[in-house]
Amino acid sequence: MDWGHPRHPIESSRHDGVRSHPEESGNMSGTVLLVDDHTLIRQALRRNLEEFGFTVVAEAADGPSAVAASLRYGPDLILMDVSMPGGDGITATKSIMRADARRRIIVLSMHSDSRTVR
Repeated sequence: MDWGHPRHPIESSRHDGVRSHPEESGNMSGTVLLVDDHTLIRQALRRNLEEFGFTVVAEAADGPSAVAASLRYGPDLILMDVSMPGGDGITATKSIMRADARRRIIVLSMHSDSRTVR
């Protein structure tokens, strides 16, 4: 067992306590809209995205707010929760895509059944 090397590159840490990515010199960039009704999930996603050079331009906790933020900020990427009270992610995604089909949206779900995820 070699204690001098981490098991995985993501697990390595710099001396300042910030976790480093194996390809630090190749930071990504772009603007992101985070949509999730759970504040802690949005905070964790924001932290991880910003660590890799993304800029979170807005956050929303429901579908209608997500549509409004997408129209206002025009993010490069939207991370959308599928299930939220006050307007689900699927309806919001359809509305956003009707307004601007160039939007890139990744839909997030804690559900594992294929009927919900489709």
